[in-house]
Amino acid sequence: MVFNKCSINGRSYGDVFDVLGHKAELGERPEPVNFSFNPLADKKFLFWDPTLLEAVKMGDPHTHEFFRLLSLCHTVMSEEKNE
Repeated sequence: MVFNKCSINGRSYGDVFDVLGHKAELGERPEPVNFSFNPLADKKFLFWDPTLLEAVKMGDPHTHEFFRLLSLCHTVMSEEKNE
């Protein structure tokens, strides 16, 4: 599973913009968000919208609730019965 985009409290996160603030064209990729401050971050994870990280760092309650609910729902594992 790849985390590309999300919408939190009516705000969309995950769009990619160039240095001039224009929406990047398909195939263009600016520098990804730097997660090096977090020793638990997956080095292979890439995300290009720094505004989502800013919302997390600022303690936005809607953003924190979104990720809390995502983590709770994402850990559910399905099983198949062998009957």
